[in-house]
Amino acid sequence: GVFEVLNYKVLKDKHLKLSLRYPEVQYPIEAIQFNFDSSVWDYRAEKIHILFELDINEWNGKQSLQLMIKDLALVKETVEAR
Repeated sequence: GVFEVLNYKVLKDKHLKLSLRYPEVQYPIEAIQFNFDSSVWDYRAEKIHILFELDINEWNGKQSLQLMIKDLALVKETVEAR
């Protein structure tokens, strides 16, 4: 699906952690891609296509939904000529 990028962090130079918004979902969705090549990430990315698996993140005794990213691609915005 196509998600809006709200925020991102590169962890330990190899993991990409994202906060995303999906159309018509009112709360941010957390996602992570392990062993990510951070040199290819465009920090200006606003929208991305992702292939993911649903997962439950457990941290400090709390559970939350997390998307495990298997692959991603930047959405190229096209501007129509007038």
